[in-house]
Amino acid sequence: MKVRTQQLILAGLLMAALAGCNSRSAAPTPPPQTMVQRQEDAAGTGFGIAFRQDPNAIPVVPQDSDVNPANLTAEPIALK
Repeated sequence: MKVRTQQLILAGLLMAALAGCNSRSAAPTPPPQTMVQRQEDAAGTGFGIAFRQDPNAIPVVPQDSDVNPANLTAEPIALK
């Protein structure tokens, strides 16, 4: 009797596990999002912020870190 009960419990667990392995899902999972750097952010730290600012906003005083210094050995910024 004890063995029969264990077999029934095992069969029930296996059926529950197989029922969870349904090949059809309710909604497909979307692919993971990749972070893409904005083109204006590649020019310098504060340049992207100043570039996206409202045209009627208070003018931004440029700082040394706003634009990256010219480096002739660097790869050029890809234009889209």
